[in-house]
Amino acid sequence: MNDFLLLKSIGEGIAELKSKYRSAPDSDKEKLSIEIEKLSSEYKKVYQLSLEKSLIVTDDDVTEMKRLKKEIDNCATGAEILETVKSAILWLLNILKKII
Repeated sequence: MNDFLLLKSIGEGIAELKSKYRSAPDSDKEKLSIEIEKLSSEYKKVYQLSLEKSLIVTDDDVTEMKRLKKEIDNCATGAEILETVKSAILWLLNILKKII
């Protein structure tokens, strides 16, 4: 069940980031667009692999996603959004390693 919660939270986080992108300054939008697309791509990989293989999700993973989700909710400036997206990408790459 943790894997479902994790995937759901990631999807919601990406949707929130896309919403924040729309209100970001135009000068930040190109960088944000690239990074959000990278995050979406990694999410798609995790989702597809989780359908085929087992995704091992720990309580720590869920806790970290909740922390990232709060960070997403609280970021306001283009720089904060960009930093949050980069943190989420790195974390998601770690999740990819847990698919067996």
